[in-house]
Amino acid sequence: MTAISTLARDPALPHLPRALDAERMRREFARRLNCATHDITACAIDRVRHKPGSKALISYRLTLRPAAGEHEGTQLLTARLYPLGNSSERFRKASRECLRPPAFGPPLMHVESLGMVVWAYPNERKLREIVTLEDVQTLRNEILPALVVAHWGRDAAILCVRRDIVHYVPEHGLAARVDVALKLTSGRRRTWCLFAKHYPDDEGHSTFRKMQRLWRSRARTNGSLEMAQPLAYQHERRILWQEAISGTTLANVLDDDPSWMPRAGRAIAALHGTRIRAEQQLTLADLVARLQAARVMLHRALPGLASRLDAVVDRLLLQTVSLRLGRGATLHADLHPKNLLATRSAIALIDLDKVAFGPPLADIGSMIAALYANALLAGGMPSRAQPKIASFLAGYRAHSSFLVTAFELGWYTAAALISERAYRSITRLKAGRLDIVADLIDLADRCSAGEFAWLPRDNRHA
Repeated sequence: MTAISTLARDPALPHLPRALDAERMRREFARRLNCATHDITACAIDRVRHKPGSKALISYRLTLRPAAGEHEGTQLLTARLYPLGNSSERFRKASRECLRPPAFGPPLMHVESLGMVVWAYPNERKLREIVTLEDVQTLRNEILPALVVAHWGRDAAILCVRRDIVHYVPEHGLAARVDVALKLTSGRRRTWCLFAKHYPDDEGHSTFRKMQRLWRSRARTNGSLEMAQPLAYQHERRILWQEAISGTTLANVLDDDPSWMPRAGRAIAALHGTRIRAEQQLTLADLVARLQAARVMLHRALPGLASRLDAVVDRLLLQTVSLRLGRGATLHADLHPKNLLATRSAIALIDLDKVAFGPPLADIGSMIAALYANALLAGGMPSRAQPKIASFLAGYRAHSSFLVTAFELGWYTAAALISERAYRSITRLKAGRLDIVADLIDLADRCSAGEFAWLPRDNRHA
């Protein structure tokens, strides 16, 4: 089942399939932009966030070739898609904002026939400080001096600055790596590698406080817990600064080197055993609410799977009375292989925005669900993930004081397969995701029925 055929069923956005036709949109943008000096040679869809029955956010990447030259460039466009007839007022409101000239074309467009308002990068609705992180001179003259003084002293001098945008999710966040060449008091020169993350709201302030607490924890100081050092949070710009960590994500190495999996389990055990004050709480009621919300959204997007989905969710809801509500733990709360970094010898935790206090198996279930989903996306059977899961659990149980039972592990994994993996498959629409939703629901069914023996039968903690 393709994204186009599925989305055609959304009665609130019947025009969405046209917006997801990349070649059609290339022609649409070519008509609307002044192409006397450039040719739009390609249009790619980078990201889609779809809320069935309501709206969609689409990120386009245009490839541009100057009419008189050979070197191609790119222009990012972020489009918000509304029900037909609702976009005109949105466009008028957006037109009143302060807009920056993009590399090519106008900063804002209205495609009324598609109910679409389009912002040209670096303009968008929520991330107003993109221009700051794009401007090396602003970084060097206005932003970095205070960070350098706080970390290296007043006599440290900035020699040059290099900046690379490494991750951008429209309206959600932008991350940049900033390399600062310094001359220190001793005359020695070195490069200081920083990581900046820009938020659409003040969530970064909470993240900064949690990172500070984790950085000061015993687990971090004794080497059990690895993470980036938090440096500063700039309220007025909504930018969090931290030192960069060298490494690659666990997702990039777990197939080639299985020894990383027990180390990942050990790292999560260290986090769970670290008690910090976390403003966010993740409760069983929250997990149940997520299940219910995912069910509603999946019903809208994939009605053909409704009966199979209902059977699994109803079983999970009935099973909640049998879940133990024991000691809580400090959770990553967005745990998957891309949020763990393989460094020279250990696993470091990254993307700590969601850190919360709650049931430790919620993290473990999320990790197992992600490993299953990755196996499906790679075209393999879920059983391919079993050795990785077993290694991860072995590392976790060897270093954790929390009891792990097969029943509860099955429940939290099944819940994550529905409320995280299946839900994101229909709201983010990345390649191949819709094709595995039925398999994810079947896996959740098997997990909730206790068909997978992850642990010894006596369920004793190691």
